[in-house]
Amino acid sequence: MRIKKLLLFIFISSTISSQEIQNIDKKYLNYFKLTREIPFLHLNKTSFMKGEEVWFKAYILEQNKRKLHPTTSNLYVSIYNKDGRLKDRKLIYIKDGIGKGNIKIDSTFKSNIYYLKAHSKWMGNFVEKQEYFQKIKIISASEQEVIEKKREYDIQLLPESGTLITNTINTIGVLIKDNKNKGVEIVKGEVFNSEGKKIKEFFNNEFGLGKFSFLFKEKEQYKVIFTFLDDEKVEKKIENASRLGVNLSVSNPNTSYVNIKVSLNSETLSLLKGKQHHIYIHNTNSFLKRTITFKEEKQVYELLIKN
Repeated sequence: MRIKKLLLFIFISSTISSQEIQNIDKKYLNYFKLTREIPFLHLNKTSFMKGEEVWFKAYILEQNKRKLHPTTSNLYVSIYNKDGRLKDRKLIYIKDGIGKGNIKIDSTFKSNIYYLKAHSKWMGNFVEKQEYFQKIKIISASEQEVIEKKREYDIQLLPESGTLITNTINTIGVLIKDNKNKGVEIVKGEVFNSEGKKIKEFFNNEFGLGKFSFLFKEKEQYKVIFTFLDDEKVEKKIENASRLGVNLSVSNPNTSYVNIKVSLNSETLSLLKGKQHHIYIHNTNSFLKRTITFKEEKQVYELLIKN
């Protein structure tokens, strides 16, 4: 699936007047008049042995135009220990939005966990935190041998709306990585309720990415059992759901439009019915706005937005 980057959020407020909504529109556009610098570091890897070097290529994005920043000249790349103490800092020269540098992992690196941070002075003029952070590991030669022999998985279950809501359809994204930070493809994933009944089966791709949707019933608990290519099985519990809330789900069923689905349970609907709510689909200095009025007995609403 390939769609342009979208940021979506929903206003749930029945007390906002039409004048206040217009003010929000105006303030949004004014807020992004000044250029933002968004840094990103492409590392050679995230686990290092002493004596190796952290090589990185730096990219600075101009947020409003979504292109490499033409005027940024300096970027600070710092490395901190797990207690937040500065270990080293490099000033990287940036030309046409791109720079490069390295940090050597020498004998003074005593901890096994450090954090890289990339930021510019210009970024300090804005309240939002858009610095780049990356966790890295420092391992010994003996630890490296153990890691290569031992199979471990990082399994992440990510609710599309940020949280799960009871008695409505929820979509959960799945990310599976191994101990070398590479995506892992599974044979299948199976969702079970508290009685051990299978209610859903799903798959992922070679990058470890997948997703599934299911009805989260109130007072129920769910788990996922992952079956890997070597027949190993790993179990992971799905987090508890909230009683009240609105689900937002986005899909790209074909190349001409994006489908935005808004759903809520009957308990939430009883609080919000008859009231206008506004969805903003925005990308820095431009946005689309759609209005929904929740109606009696209607718990699912769909919007089609042209790409």
